[in-house]
Amino acid sequence: MPWNIITKFGAAILMIGFVYFILIRAIDTRNYKRKSLYLFISGFILFIFFIGGLVYDVYFGGIKLIDQPIGYYSFIIVSFVFWAFFSIFYLVKGIKNRQRFSSHFGKPTVKVRDVKPTIKDKKEFVYIILKYENDFLLQKYEQNNQEYYKGIVIKFPHNEYFHDEIIQKFIHQNQLDVINYSHVGKATKHLKEDHVYYCYKIFLSSMPSKFSNLNSIDSYNLVSCNLEEMDKKIIFTSVVENNFDINI
Repeated sequence: MPWNIITKFGAAILMIGFVYFILIRAIDTRNYKRKSLYLFISGFILFIFFIGGLVYDVYFGGIKLIDQPIGYYSFIIVSFVFWAFFSIFYLVKGIKNRQRFSSHFGKPTVKVRDVKPTIKDKKEFVYIILKYENDFLLQKYEQNNQEYYKGIVIKFPHNEYFHDEIIQKFIHQNQLDVINYSHVGKATKHLKEDHVYYCYKIFLSSMPSKFSNLNSIDSYNLVSCNLEEMDKKIIFTSVVENNFDINI
């Protein structure tokens, strides 16, 4: 392949790749299907822009397309490839995570860049609060012959470094129909070794089928449930506040 063709395609990949890098970071949503739609529209506009340049060359510059080398079409070809790839990539990701286009736009979405990787010198957990319509879905367990309720607690596996990866795996493994989810805060339980809980709230569009010990509790009846101090502080605080940092 002639050197000038390589340089033209290289320039096109760098420039259009940079545009998509900005677009992907700017589209601040964890709904991959919506992200796919936004990238499809943005990519289409960018592709039409280059097609417009081609039309201008033909009608006003007297260019004959049949006489042009392949490098002349580099920006059109590369923009089409990026457009198709990212639109399909995020659509497939959304399908795998059982997401829908019709998510609640008003719900807060998690920002991966705001969630720092965990440090493995303490015991760390993800604390998940499931919410379906007006109800909290909490796990029931027995202690001292009494029934208690709590959120779902997942200990950090050694091969995971970001909270978001654990949440995505949890959603996929349990085949949850998720509207949205958000990082709502952090709770630290001070023992001989600190236990740190990164708290997430997941909004569901249907009742999960893979949990046998989940109980649906109306928000108004939550105050009458038996909750340990930590669970009470996390769940009640998540109702009224995001980005909390509580110590127990």
